[in-house]
Amino acid sequence: YATLADKDWQLALQQLCEEVDAVHLTQTQSPRAVHLDDLIHYTSSTLKDVPFRSHSSSSEAFAEGLKSAQQSEGSLFVLGSITLLGEAMEFFSIPVFPEQGSTLS
Repeated sequence: YATLADKDWQLALQQLCEEVDAVHLTQTQSPRAVHLDDLIHYTSSTLKDVPFRSHSSSSEAFAEGLKSAQQSEGSLFVLGSITLLGEAMEFFSIPVFPEQGSTLS
């Protein structure tokens, strides 16, 4: 999970944590991103029953999240900002326009 600071990210994270077994926190490259330290502090102080891991980059979060999902035979959901979605599409080589086969980079 990563999001932008101008969004109601605390409520979104709280609602997300009610539905999942664990959360992988990260920060996108956007200058508007919520800082990872703020996500960690909020999660550890307010959402105490939710297991989470923090990652310094979205690519690390995707790799570790995928690994955790595979080990538990679960699923990986990439949730948060549109910038996180863009970074996920690049990481997983998902084309922006599938018919043209182009990716974000």
